[in-house]
Amino acid sequence: MNETVSIVVPIYNAEKYLVRCLESIIAQTYTNIEILLINDGSTDNSINIIKEYANKDSRIIIIDKKNEGVSVARNLGILKASGKYICFVDSDDYIEKNMIEKMKYCINKENVDIVRVNYYKIALDGKKIKGNLRGYENQTFNKDRKKELIEGIITGKFPAFVYLLMIKKEKINNLFPIDIPYMEDTIFCINLFLNCESIYFLDDTLYYYILNDDSATQNPKNLKRNINALLSVKKIISEILLKYDIKDKKTLELLNNTLARQILDFIYLIYYNKEDYIEIIKNNGIKEFLLQSDKISLPIYNRLAQNFIIKGKTLKLRALFFMRKHANRILNKNN
Repeated sequence: MNETVSIVVPIYNAEKYLVRCLESIIAQTYTNIEILLINDGSTDNSINIIKEYANKDSRIIIIDKKNEGVSVARNLGILKASGKYICFVDSDDYIEKNMIEKMKYCINKENVDIVRVNYYKIALDGKKIKGNLRGYENQTFNKDRKKELIEGIITGKFPAFVYLLMIKKEKINNLFPIDIPYMEDTIFCINLFLNCESIYFLDDTLYYYILNDDSATQNPKNLKRNINALLSVKKIISEILLKYDIKDKKTLELLNNTLARQILDFIYLIYYNKEDYIEIIKNNGIKEFLLQSDKISLPIYNRLAQNFIIKGKTLKLRALFFMRKHANRILNKNN
């Protein structure tokens, strides 16, 4: 069946990577595609690049808007998409030329609502690292396995990367949250996966994800913002789980512990980047959150940091961070 597939590409100051991204999309062997380029207020040459491509390919639709963030851009793409299926591609990444064809064939053959493929992560040094499907290659997650899948998303076993998905548009029941600057993909995917009937994990590596210094998790200026966001993320995901009647103690503990570990790692990274972290660890919301997390399931560094933050022992926390920093340097030097 030759149904239209809509490909949504949010773009913000991506001139360095944009040509490679667009070339990989217009070269798709499955040609019945609609390419929605959402220019999110770019101030570089991105708009001129996409205009040039639009003049050459009638399948390209440009949506030019003020800068409001990737979630707003993706949401606009979803609302404007006319295809039966939707895929997302980030503007600094690229895809195999047969990715859409393989995903489209699979979604029909397996009669599922969503297909998820594998990916290569391209490191800053050019090293290519293949993603891991964790032994679930070429398997279907139906309603009976939804809880297993959701716990996998929460713990990071199955990262919630929307750009690895082909989705039946009719199954998208919630847009990306626009007031959460971190883990918005996770919130979107949990909502989406709980609303669909089945998801297939296709054992094919078709997407190339490029690491860069501007990502939300790697840029030091975003770390404090992400910590505050995680407090809201916990509340939102908990409400989604309750809505779909997933309220067992194990799943909620996994959520608490996963988010606590991220908060503790972010606090360490703030220290590592020589920024002030004392204000954060004095936040009563952070302390209360950490009190609800299981110390036993956390790595030893995080377990100690959690204890020092809860008890207000800032000097011991600083000493712990100092030892962790230098231990990491020694390990990296020896590898």
